[in-house]
Amino acid sequence: MKMMTWKDISNRIIKDEEMNFLGRVITPLHLLGMEALLVKLQNEGIKCKGYIIAVPHYQTGMALKEDMFNISLYNGVEPVTLTEDEPHKDIYELFRLLNVKSRGHEFYLANPFKIELNYVSQIAKLRHKDNIKLIVTDEGTANYVRSPYRLTKELKAVFSKKERIRFFIEAGIIEQFWYKGLKRKGYISEFLLLNSNGKLVVNQQVVNCFKQVLLFGDKESNSREYEQAIVFCPSLLYEAGYLKARQDIEIYKRIQDIIGKEEKYVLKPHPREKNTNPYTELHCFIDNNYSESIESKLAKLNRNSKLIVGDSSTILVNAKVLFGINTISINRLISPENLADKKYFDGFNEKFEDLIFIPNTYEELEGFLSNIVDE
Repeated sequence: MKMMTWKDISNRIIKDEEMNFLGRVITPLHLLGMEALLVKLQNEGIKCKGYIIAVPHYQTGMALKEDMFNISLYNGVEPVTLTEDEPHKDIYELFRLLNVKSRGHEFYLANPFKIELNYVSQIAKLRHKDNIKLIVTDEGTANYVRSPYRLTKELKAVFSKKERIRFFIEAGIIEQFWYKGLKRKGYISEFLLLNSNGKLVVNQQVVNCFKQVLLFGDKESNSREYEQAIVFCPSLLYEAGYLKARQDIEIYKRIQDIIGKEEKYVLKPHPREKNTNPYTELHCFIDNNYSESIESKLAKLNRNSKLIVGDSSTILVNAKVLFGINTISINRLISPENLADKKYFDGFNEKFEDLIFIPNTYEELEGFLSNIVDE
């Protein structure tokens, strides 16, 4: 994959008036959302020209490889690796952007989770005559539940106290002020899930674009184990220190006892989980193949999985929204004393309880499971 500096990209933006797209991605899930956006724009008759910029994760480094990009889908957009730090934010460019009512050509600037305001100000400066269109693509459930407070806590192991305070002021106050202003002025578009009167509504047009990407290319898949299966998708709770004891495994065992051992069970560990040995207690097929996303595997099934169970994994939302598969979150069944942060799941539950079944008791769980097995 070609390596470029921000100066290289800036020069291209200035010199090439036909360039109209810039996307920024870190993980394979980011890339899936970005590719779905490109499909959506193409379906609308918009010819995109520009770059998808791959940048390393601040903790784990570069997560994307060249063969992960469906390049033949792009038609004018090139994936590149950014080799230096991001541009600095210019608050005056943001102020000018907020107060300009009309411009010429449209320039699409896309980013998962949130808009990177430093890029907004730079693009506004470089292409001041253009109408900047900001699109928040999906990185998963974190789009909707992360807060500066929680992010500050997650960064505790990486940042010093001074750095965390600076981050909270920047992300919690300054960025929130500008983000709300941009959204109020109509510059920001949401993507897979839309906020409507405090509730999340599925954007069906974008669902279709995700499916186009997931079904693109080779339709053969090693996903037959998932057909008509009960699928467990744990998050990285224990290894990340959020879960003190493996109560999640005990809950999965109880689900197997309720449904019966004769059903087909699959467990898909988190891609970054190092020790999957505890899951052998569940007597199910453990899928350690990470060359293909679980979303791609589900898209290629002849018969859907019966049920997907997890705590706060992104697949719980994606499976329900993209494929209509029943999903259960077990997080209200986990004892608060087993959580390092007793409010860890509150944001997830508040946002997604209308999409995902989140039982409060084992009685509620058993009632739901009996209906699933009978279908």
